[in-house]
Amino acid sequence: MILLISIDHDPITPSICQWLLHMKKPFKILYGEDVVRLVKIEGDSMVIKNITGGYEIDLNSISKIFYRQGDILITPEIHKEHSDNVVDFLTKENKIIRQYLYHKIKQIDHLGHPQLADLNKLIILDKASKFNLLIPEYIFTSQKSDLVSFRETHKQVITKIILSSYSYEVSGNNYFSYTEELTRDDVASLGENFHPTFFQKLITKKFDVRVFFLDNKFYSIAVVSQNNDQTKIDSRNYDRALPNRQIPFQLPESVQKKLQALIVDLNLKYCSIDLIYGHDKKIYFLEINPIGQFGNVSYFGNYHLDKKISELICT
Repeated sequence: MILLISIDHDPITPSICQWLLHMKKPFKILYGEDVVRLVKIEGDSMVIKNITGGYEIDLNSISKIFYRQGDILITPEIHKEHSDNVVDFLTKENKIIRQYLYHKIKQIDHLGHPQLADLNKLIILDKASKFNLLIPEYIFTSQKSDLVSFRETHKQVITKIILSSYSYEVSGNNYFSYTEELTRDDVASLGENFHPTFFQKLITKKFDVRVFFLDNKFYSIAVVSQNNDQTKIDSRNYDRALPNRQIPFQLPESVQKKLQALIVDLNLKYCSIDLIYGHDKKIYFLEINPIGQFGNVSYFGNYHLDKKISELICT
């Protein structure tokens, strides 16, 4: 039995399911939105019940796990007569159960793991530098004086969040975080002190490079983002009326070796990577995402990554 762990509305998971059905491989799905409770732990057996889906899963019956994204929330049985202290106790007990569940998942042959899903961007940059990947100069500061000095040195500066992503809804409208260039007026409008923020030298680029790593291989595309003002700074700010051209790209072997050393250090079995190809013909590392979207890499590169993943978890 194959176990998929994902979230509702993930665009990749349905395609994986279709391939598993085609290959006649039995599987179950745990969505992050599902209500899940522990049935029992006995010996080396752990049985959980997907209340939402209406079925039980004995982890001993699972031969392979594909972690796409999301979290498994072991939900305590809380009743309205329970006091706040009891609710707090049950919640903390269930946290321990979830930790044990993740421990059990590590013991099963798996592709991806929930505990590796949210990497620290600042730590990643430190590690990338250790493996000699080229990184645009950056500063993480809460002081205006530091930012002014940094901008005077590098002239053009961008800012972005250190979370992997962030979005929120107001009055039915969705707002997303993007990378933005910081203007002189933006700097002038800041107070002398502010929340610690990430600033980076703006690299004049020829194109963006999107990479997916799977089974010790790199699959890459070039995103020609510089001909459109909407996508020039952040290619994720899609222009659906005038989409960017996206074509297969061969990542230099020297860059592949450095990236693979970083991936091994992070103990990742698959991941998405964002790079920049500069006008100076150098490739700059931006970030690595264990659960990043790879649909465009697969489609425009003609790599059929959903099929490759399905074949990998069926072996």
